Amino acid sequence: MLKHGIYLAFLNVNWFLILLFMVTGQQANPAAGGVQAGRLLTVFENVGQVWGDYDKNGRLHVYVTDTERPNTLFHHNGDGTFSPADGADQKTAVFNTLTHILIIANILAAAILLYLLLASPNPILPTLPETAHRLVLGALAGVAAFAILWWVVISPLRSQPTLDQLLAQAHVTAPQRLPHAAEAKVTLGRALFWDPLLGGNKDTACVTCHHPLFGTGDALALSIGTGGQGLSEKRFFFDPTRAVLVPRNATPIYNLALVGMDTLFWDGRVQVIGGKFLSPADSKLPLGLENAVAVQAMFPVTSRDEMRGHVGDPALFNAPNELAQIDDHELTAIWDELMVRLLAVPAYQQLFAAAYPEIPLAELGFEHAANAIAAYQMETFTFLDSPWDRYLQGDTAALSDAALVGATLFFGEAGCLQCHNGPLLSDMAFHNIGVPQVGPGKGYESPYDFGRARETGNAGDLFAFRTPPLRNVELTGPWMHNGAYVTLEAAVRHHLNPVQAVAAYDFDQLSPLMQEMDSGETAVHSAPLNARSFTRPTSNLSDDEVAAILAFLQSLTSPSARDLSHIIPDSVPSKLPVGGALQ
Repeated sequence: MLKHGIYLAFLNVNWFLILLFMVTGQQANPAAGGVQAGRLLTVFENVGQVWGDYDKNGRLHVYVTDTERPNTLFHHNGDGTFSPADGADQKTAVFNTLTHILIIANILAAAILLYLLLASPNPILPTLPETAHRLVLGALAGVAAFAILWWVVISPLRSQPTLDQLLAQAHVTAPQRLPHAAEAKVTLGRALFWDPLLGGNKDTACVTCHHPLFGTGDALALSIGTGGQGLSEKRFFFDPTRAVLVPRNATPIYNLALVGMDTLFWDGRVQVIGGKFLSPADSKLPLGLENAVAVQAMFPVTSRDEMRGHVGDPALFNAPNELAQIDDHELTAIWDELMVRLLAVPAYQQLFAAAYPEIPLAELGFEHAANAIAAYQMETFTFLDSPWDRYLQGDTAALSDAALVGATLFFGEAGCLQCHNGPLLSDMAFHNIGVPQVGPGKGYESPYDFGRARETGNAGDLFAFRTPPLRNVELTGPWMHNGAYVTLEAAVRHHLNPVQAVAAYDFDQLSPLMQEMDSGETAVHSAPLNARSFTRPTSNLSDDEVAAILAFLQSLTSPSARDLSHIIPDSVPSKLPVGGALQ
């Protein structure tokens, strides 16, 4: 009787698989776009994957596939209703792995039945009690098998949040854009952005480190500012004996026109809090600045390593550097001297007059130049046409299947949303994630860069840096505040186990100049891991899951940002080389 019960239980399980296949094998074909409704679960090795999916009534179903191409029959509209997906009336082919399992299961069931018939003393006419016992035992076994399969396969799926629910939890919505700037102000900003007249040695412009062909950066771990020659990886110091790298990676300038871009620089030294600007200038910051981006534009021109230069620097264009003679704390004097330079050029007089017709030239300050630079950056480098932005705007077919999987991981199990949340995919806060302390460091603390703690003085902020927004992140390498990683995958994998990543760090990825300026000390490289501010993020992700997250990050790239060669001007008002000493 036990043998008969085992057979009936096996048969029940087999029929459960058949019914599951009948329900799940008739899903929209892979051409149908859609939003993944449930979490990917590996059921058995080489069997396939189980996914959750909506039907037209919003009920969650499961289906099995031997690929990683989840598609839905019906899209969740976010308001409790569901719309048919493209191709919902098309059926998928039978999945080979599952088909083979069912064939083998049926062969085994038939073999067991034949054995029972031959081995039973009265196989054709069992007694009524025997029949009753077999039916009861088989039914109980079948119910138990069904309950176990439900608990193992279906119940976890039903409890998994949908991608839309995950986005709601992370407060991820389509970002809002600030109002557009006046065309005349943008035109002035364009000239200033590309003109090396703003550099003390007249060899460096804003674009030197924020070039549109290099992800609005320079493709260097740490920038070569004034005193440099060439562009991007071909850039070098004109006088190697005076080589001083900018201590942090050039931050991208994408999407600065989005609401919420109120914390700038890696250490957040420019912020808008309660409607007031916080900056290194304190009370010296002039009135009339329009936004945080304009405040930020006030400071690169005051930095000796970035643009202002040092006393005794070589003059590439036989240009005197009166800005280098001014003491570092005399910010107002630096800005005033820059305006003297600019307004000595007739073309700039015309551009400023067009941008600020109500202000006499004699009353203009560098804050007006900064407002124009900000307007140009915000108008020129803000893009909201990435696949991810289209998805947030309602185009549920905008993301690839891999990106959908990656998004669900990113905002779910992987925990990336702890820092990368909200419309900007950044909490605009500061975190120490244990990035290896490579390079020269910053300030008196060299070879360390204490990050946010340099601004606040709080030990809890040691080695903490601003969470970077992620739109177009694919284009902005090298990554991290010091450019420690030359591939986006390496930057992602660092988050999985920072301690292990620092221990295994490959210093060959650093440029020879970076290696020369590095301390070479293990204790320095691992110092962020030993600070109490270290957040110790860890996540166990498979290679496939890392690949899916990378696919999601690539979906944040705007097609409009990939080729910006058309925005490079032919000349600038000062008649100096466009962008400075880039050749």
